Amino acid sequence: MNPQTETIAPALFTISGASVYSGFARSRLYLEIKAGKLDARKAGRRTLITRGSLDAMLDTLPKVAQRPVLPCEGGR
Repeated sequence: MNPQTETIAPALFTISGASVYSGFARSRLYLEIKAGKLDARKAGRRTLITRGSLDAMLDTLPKVAQRPVLPCEGGR
């Protein structure tokens, strides 16, 4: 492999590819498409999700709240 070869990020993901990229199950992605939260296109029988809409949906997810670290009590 040529070290100067750049990796090109896909503009569209198949449902399976979007599932791997996002970590969401295929069924969740179909629900998000139906709810209008993901921009999907059809190419023949294939459903394709735009990278921009997938990234936008991921950015809207709430951050995990960090709990304060408490000192150990009683040596536990």
